Amino acid sequence: CKRLQKITELIKTMKTYNSINESKIEGIENIASKFTQIVQSTKKKPYDILDPRKTDFDKDFIGFTESILNIEDAILDFMDKCFDKVKTSDMAVTLIRRFEKLKLPFLQQYIEEKYERVVEHYWREMDYVQKLYLKQKDNPPKPKDTPEIGRAHSELQSRSDLVCRLLLEKKKNNKTQHKKKKQKQKIKKINTQ
Repeated sequence: CKRLQKITELIKTMKTYNSINESKIEGIENIASKFTQIVQSTKKKPYDILDPRKTDFDKDFIGFTESILNIEDAILDFMDKCFDKVKTSDMAVTLIRRFEKLKLPFLQQYIEEKYERVVEHYWREMDYVQKLYLKQKDNPPKPKDTPEIGRAHSELQSRSDLVCRLLLEKKKNNKTQHKKKKQKQKIKKINTQ
């Protein structure tokens, strides 16, 4: 029974983490190739994994689990490096969405923390734009080929629209997940009665 649980976990992990291979995030190819190597070496084992007398599987399963933990660490390091290069909130939001598309369970809490940082960064940007606007509202600089509308005002508007859409989207997703959890709990209560 434990063997079947391990096999199930192994297969689920392979399917879940395969999203790394399909990702369009620039630079993640190295991690994807490491994951592919891990999967290929696991599939090429010369023994029957269903045979409970073969203890090699248990050792290999531990090795597989450790390799996946290394992949997770590599993804987190890679994500941090990507965010170090980001200069604006809207670029950060785009990057977060790309990492969300991986749908890796261990990343969810980390992604939530990144969203919080983006919101904090956004407010700093808004403060900067507001100060710039107040400073230049009476005598705005007139760069070439731009309309007379103050550039700071249009920047403020576009950024605030983006972040507001992001926050509303996030709020809707959280409500949906909360409703699903409540429904599952109700079903469990009914089934146990």
